[in-house]
Amino acid sequence: KGLVPSAGIAIDYGPVEIAGKSYIGPIRSVSQLTAHTAQPHGMYSQALYEGPTKTFLNNAVYDQYRRFGSETRILAGAAEPAQ
Repeated sequence: KGLVPSAGIAIDYGPVEIAGKSYIGPIRSVSQLTAHTAQPHGMYSQALYEGPTKTFLNNAVYDQYRRFGSETRILAGAAEPAQ
């Protein structure tokens, strides 16, 4: 009990393609939150408040994955810098 009596999240994973390679990544998520939307007044303790609740639902789909990165090259030795 309290100000948030219930909350949860579920995430579906599956194959996704990034830069021509296949990876396992999130493809969809659903989150739910039930919360008391009004503040208690008077003699009510917030910990025991059980007034009206509201349920929030968030449904997200993940796509259009992109690769972000860089490439480096380390040269050993004391060569002169290229002109």
